[in-house]
Amino acid sequence: MDLKEASRYLLMLASMGFSRDQSLRIVSEKFSLRKEDILLLKRVIRWPDESLRNALKKIPPFLAGGRSISVDGLNVLVTVEEILSGKPVYLSTDGFIRDARAAYSSYRPGNMTNEAIREVIRELVEIGAGYVEIIFDSPHPGSGKLASMVRDIMSEMGVDWSCRAEKDADSAVARGEISASSDVSVIEKAKAVLDIPELIARKRNAEIIVIW
Repeated sequence: MDLKEASRYLLMLASMGFSRDQSLRIVSEKFSLRKEDILLLKRVIRWPDESLRNALKKIPPFLAGGRSISVDGLNVLVTVEEILSGKPVYLSTDGFIRDARAAYSSYRPGNMTNEAIREVIRELVEIGAGYVEIIFDSPHPGSGKLASMVRDIMSEMGVDWSCRAEKDADSAVARGEISASSDVSVIEKAKAVLDIPELIARKRNAEIIVIW
């Protein structure tokens, strides 16, 4: 099954005014989609009005120099790990890079975690961020361990930034001067958004898949 065909059909339904749920149901039945295909479409195909709003908030890295950046720790880290592991990442219709993971709640640190943390910090240093706070979701069972790992690596790399876990990480990240996340709930509330995984993917010449 060609996901591009399903994606374009979904976008056509969106342009005709069909609701998101109704459109996904129609496309799922028409193309006999698997559960993982539907989940990927949900992540990558944003509705036209949302795509425009999100895209308008996305900023290039040179605009983040000297400014305070709040990083959605789990969201950014998981996508960077996928890139470093050679797993597929996708360009969404709002211009943000997203991976295919269905549930971040099952995430646990692995072999690529330390390198992914270093990549994120190196990118933020190169951008020239004035200050950085990396925030993890405290309800996630691994948030404390992840925050501790990040603080250790920050110290090792000589950056005086902060990392913590918060109960409502999305809101905390969205309050930042610049937010770094591809989570739509963060983007919706944020003033300006930076896509760190995209910067890392392009620097490494990683394939960014377009299915629409």
